[in-house]
Amino acid sequence: TLNLPEALAETNASIIFSDPDRGISIGPVTAVSSNSISFKVNIEPLSCLRQIPVITGPNYVLTVTVGQQIYSSLTISNQDSLGCEASDFETIWNLPDSWKMLSDTIIDEKGREYINSFISPDKSIYKNVILSVPENIMPGNYSIRATVINNSSNYNKTLVIPVKVVPPIIINQVKPYS
Repeated sequence: TLNLPEALAETNASIIFSDPDRGISIGPVTAVSSNSISFKVNIEPLSCLRQIPVITGPNYVLTVTVGQQIYSSLTISNQDSLGCEASDFETIWNLPDSWKMLSDTIIDEKGREYINSFISPDKSIYKNVILSVPENIMPGNYSIRATVINNSSNYNKTLVIPVKVVPPIIINQVKPYS
């Protein structure tokens, strides 16, 4: 036995359940009998609404020794609505002078590495990066900026990653243990 609220059980009740993000609406009720209920279901093509991408990275200060390499990763998420096609995302790195990008690889959610950065709506990719810090740089605090651009909309988001460069450990005297 199906017990529906009276408002839903009335023919032509004006209640409509709608999910515009998924392109579906259900209702109103068009017919009611003792063992069934009929209602309209409307499925429309999803509209495309472009959004600012999300970029996340380490939530701590990266520490590296002068002349060494930094290994890190980023997550880039396409926030476009489901009615949009996959978008091409570009990452622009702003590094301190004389620092070099050694690797900028893309890893999908299944761990596969690939070259292009097309991301479907509501999906993410992971970028592994390797940066080289020059030997002649002064120890101190630096910033790396990664700007992600959705080339389908030109919406972009920048992540600032703090880096602490420390001097190398120098051993200038060794004393025997006595």
